[in-house]
Amino acid sequence: MPAIVLPAEPASVSRLWDWLEVELAHLDLDATRRDAIRLCAEEIATNIVTHAYPDGPAGAQFTVGLDAGPPVALTFEDAGIAFDPTAHQAVPAAGRAEDLDIGGVGIRLVRGFAQGMAYGRAGGTNRLRLTFS
Repeated sequence: MPAIVLPAEPASVSRLWDWLEVELAHLDLDATRRDAIRLCAEEIATNIVTHAYPDGPAGAQFTVGLDAGPPVALTFEDAGIAFDPTAHQAVPAAGRAEDLDIGGVGIRLVRGFAQGMAYGRAGGTNRLRLTFS
């Protein structure tokens, strides 16, 4: 399974996007599915970079693995604060983007595109696995 280790900093989100573009090109996926996977990866990576290390990233990193499946899966690991997105209540749908509150929108987006989402924490490490059919 190919994987990438990235520093927990904003620039890593675009590096992850570029890495996934190359890796997903090897899989038999249509462009819509590839874009959905990259969008979910961007959302989770942004959350890790923004929220996992409240005292500052200072050497912190996260890992993203890609399993070609089937089903295709992304696995995120970080040593940040514990956060289980599967237990988090996603925001309800709003009629207009302007009506949305900040927080929880990304989880709703990921749940909309991923067919599975599993979280675990062991030894101080968060592990989130997203599956896509």
